[in-house]
Amino acid sequence: MSEQPATITFYWIATILTGRGKQLTCDATADATPGVHTRMSTTRSVMDFLRERHGEFTLLFFSLEPNGISALPHPAVTA
Repeated sequence: MSEQPATITFYWIATILTGRGKQLTCDATADATPGVHTRMSTTRSVMDFLRERHGEFTLLFFSLEPNGISALPHPAVTA
């Protein structure tokens, strides 16, 4: 029996212009499973969520990134 791939949580942020002319910025997380979901299917899922919530809209900005933050080394400061 093969193991299911781990789910990855993505953070998304979108700025939309509703059909009523209201500009909104929305954000949340979305879970995706590698090998099952793609970047495109995850984006479409977010767009469907926004459409259900706000009706038809014009997308002004969208970003979808992995939600984890890795520790980055501090840059060396020299004088």
